[in-house]
Amino acid sequence: MIIRDQIEKMNDVDIDRIIITNDFGLEFDITNFITTLGFYESVFTPFITGDLTMEDSQDLMSNLNILGREKIKIRFKTPAIDSEIREINLRVVGQKSKISPNKSRGYIVNLRLVSENYFVNQNVKQSISFKGKPHQIVSKIVSEYLPGKLVINEETNDQDYKIIYSFKNPYNMIQQVMTTATPESSEEPENDAGFLFFETLDGLNFRCFNNMFTTRP
Repeated sequence: MIIRDQIEKMNDVDIDRIIITNDFGLEFDITNFITTLGFYESVFTPFITGDLTMEDSQDLMSNLNILGREKIKIRFKTPAIDSEIREINLRVVGQKSKISPNKSRGYIVNLRLVSENYFVNQNVKQSISFKGKPHQIVSKIVSEYLPGKLVINEETNDQDYKIIYSFKNPYNMIQQVMTTATPESSEEPENDAGFLFFETLDGLNFRCFNNMFTTRP
């Protein structure tokens, strides 16, 4: 990795390493094959998503036998802002395109990526019941069914609920309680209703909508 001391463009990062691991546990360093890479987080989407484009001049895709569950480990740092190398683990869940330029042996492949939490969420469905305040129920759901950690979990002042879930994935369970939850410190519950559940590089977050977008004296 080339060490730089300034940002040259928007969303600039230095890539240290990109490793792909297939279902058989075989690892391949694909850092030098990547032409574009992006991963995206938003307070309005529950999980991180991404994509990468790889110039596969050595027919790596055939050797890897991509099935759609492969792990992608990305190590990176932001120049001039954070000297620490950070890491994000994603999963391959689809192929956007695959072209063979000029009829060569190689390919240019664009893959769809999602976070481990997204991947697990899509593959877990449970019928279960929980009891407690909304933030307590969210904490239980995350700890039992999702691999990520809950780094922000704002307390709610609502009464205890007993909620029965019928064959739902973890995010659907969380959705059922978060839209009516109100923060513990709220003096105007009717104006503070509505929580958001979203993922960042640091972990999972359960936060009140108003606490994020308003400033109070």
